[in-house]
Amino acid sequence: MRTNDEPLPKNIFFHLAAAIFLLLCGGGEKGDELPPPPPPEEESKVVDIRKWSGKGRSYPRIIQELKNGFPEAHRIGLERVKMVDDRLVGVFFIESENRTLRYRDVAYELRLKDEIPSSKDIEDLSELLSVSKGVDTKVPEVSFFVDEYQQVYLKNKGSYRKIPSTEAERRFQLFEARSWISENCGLARNELRLKNSIQEGDKFTFLFEDEKGVSDHEIVMDEKGRVQKYGKTKEDALASRNGAVPDLTELPFTHGIEIELQVVKEDWKWVEADQMAIVFKEILNRSRKKISVLRNEVSGEIQKKWMGTVEIKKDDKGYEAVHVDYSVKDEIASYSVLGKDSHVTFKTNILEIQTPPCEYLEELEWWIYNLYRIAHEVVRDLNIDADLIPVGTNPIEDYSEGLSFGEHHHLGIKDEELRKEIYNTFRYLIPHFIAISSNSPFLNGKCPEPAFNDLGNLVITDPSYSMRLEKNVEQFRVPPHLPASKEVGKGYLERELGRKKESLRMIDIYPFTRFDTIEVRIFDTQVTTLDRISLALLLQAVALSVQERFKREKEHRPPPLSYETLKKNRDHSIKDGLLGRIYIGEGGLKSYKGLDKNIPNYLYEDWQRILKVLFPYFMKMGVESTVYLKNVLLRVFRLKEPPIGIEPPISPSQLLVYRCGMDTEPKMEVLLNELRRTALKVAEDMKYDLWSRYTDLDEIELSDFEVYP
Repeated sequence: MRTNDEPLPKNIFFHLAAAIFLLLCGGGEKGDELPPPPPPEEESKVVDIRKWSGKGRSYPRIIQELKNGFPEAHRIGLERVKMVDDRLVGVFFIESENRTLRYRDVAYELRLKDEIPSSKDIEDLSELLSVSKGVDTKVPEVSFFVDEYQQVYLKNKGSYRKIPSTEAERRFQLFEARSWISENCGLARNELRLKNSIQEGDKFTFLFEDEKGVSDHEIVMDEKGRVQKYGKTKEDALASRNGAVPDLTELPFTHGIEIELQVVKEDWKWVEADQMAIVFKEILNRSRKKISVLRNEVSGEIQKKWMGTVEIKKDDKGYEAVHVDYSVKDEIASYSVLGKDSHVTFKTNILEIQTPPCEYLEELEWWIYNLYRIAHEVVRDLNIDADLIPVGTNPIEDYSEGLSFGEHHHLGIKDEELRKEIYNTFRYLIPHFIAISSNSPFLNGKCPEPAFNDLGNLVITDPSYSMRLEKNVEQFRVPPHLPASKEVGKGYLERELGRKKESLRMIDIYPFTRFDTIEVRIFDTQVTTLDRISLALLLQAVALSVQERFKREKEHRPPPLSYETLKKNRDHSIKDGLLGRIYIGEGGLKSYKGLDKNIPNYLYEDWQRILKVLFPYFMKMGVESTVYLKNVLLRVFRLKEPPIGIEPPISPSQLLVYRCGMDTEPKMEVLLNELRRTALKVAEDMKYDLWSRYTDLDEIELSDFEVYP
């Protein structure tokens, strides 16, 4: 596990490194060409970063100090910049023989964006960013700055210049990968067709197919465009992660997710509805083009299922959206994947992305990540100074009716009787699902107020853990229990709720969609792709357990909780999250028939019991050791060697507050910067997680938890 004293993972802001890459990709000295990748034991040794104390200095002064200290170096330059504790940090490299040294200079200045005049991107940074041996380049006095949104600038003779951003890096990596394969495998560059690409942290993996059909080429590049791994095979190695059925994790039920996202300006105010109405067409056009590129690059199972072209057409609500034709269980249908949410308010418009129904875990992850990444890129590229933020409420704005942000999960279940039984079980777990996913403890400029209780738990004393659900009382209602009778269906809900048509769906869980799915609507919009997949697996495991029990017993249960009991526990989960007290109700233990006799006091304690019961089903799904499950377990189970300074339970709300240092001194500015920064990290790294500052999910074993499974 990584400790807090070790360097943080590579920052998502590759701005300076990207600029270096663009300059170098056009060529260089013969000695700079990449040789074939050496065996692992011969790879260049990388020495740990040495920290300089003191204040930040100009770029040429640092380079000169390094040249004086390492006269034998072949090349010296700036590798990247990143943020550490709200400071800009420069990481420099010194290449010498068979090793690379890295040095870190800290404490560059932080400037407010309105203090930095807008200007065009620098076109040539070669003299500023690297110095080769034997070249005595006079570099102008240059200082680095970063604004509150982590956009990096250079200051040269009083003029500020913004550094080109991250889209350039991927283009460079792709260019370098294709060039390396071309040079080392005797192929023309135009003979290599990109089949797939994946970015994970600071690594880029590309899969090419040569047009002759001889073989596939898988190549892994590091952040500086150096080859880390190369493989030549007839098998579609990378695509198997997103395609070849034997290597995919099949889900018990098809799964689709709708994600509502907010578009906010730099000051976190809404982009007004009239402006959004104008730019939305541009959002659709740009997104369609990017998704079309995705269509041409994808391979494996997704390529087989993705039919036809990417089009903009009206969805079933009459709004224009980006559509794809997609095959699910051998049935082809048109699905909206990006568009305007149908619940339009007078203040702004909600941007919604929707995955097609997915049969595999990796397929669902791929769609979630890429749709979010594209939406985020498109919004940031618009000339309206706006960002796309994945969180349940706007921390600055007042609450407006219908204007909050959630995620709706659809599980496809053809058998209506089974669907009703799963619905009844989901209904019982409504408070539990809310508590473990709450992600909106802020509204109207009010900072969450954290405190430590007597047990060492960080609690949010005010406001609620999910302000989205506390305020949104019209769109969400506790759904009724569905009796066992086969005659009970959609008409029964209409009579019980006094609603019809679209308003009928405005309940926590709806089991009668036209696609034969259960729609779970209670989750706040989650911050990361990993969080979304974790919740999807929880729903899948619960549904699988009900399916197996229903096949075996052929009877409906559990018995219905009364509306009052369920409503009380729902309110507790909204207000207090996983530390919400469980209310038994007048029926006492009768309401909990089939559960343990020892009723837990808190929702997180009940989650501990539930997760142990579900463990065999996680194993059947093949996800028991994945980061997705460990992401959930960390919220309710204690590790034997805790890597974080607070005790479970830890909901996303609490973790966000803790990451901002708000356990000691709440600061709305810190929270806003953290949310914006995290939104960008998630767009650049499919595997990014909120625990990354404290532990590595990949390194945690199930045996590291005190009492699980």
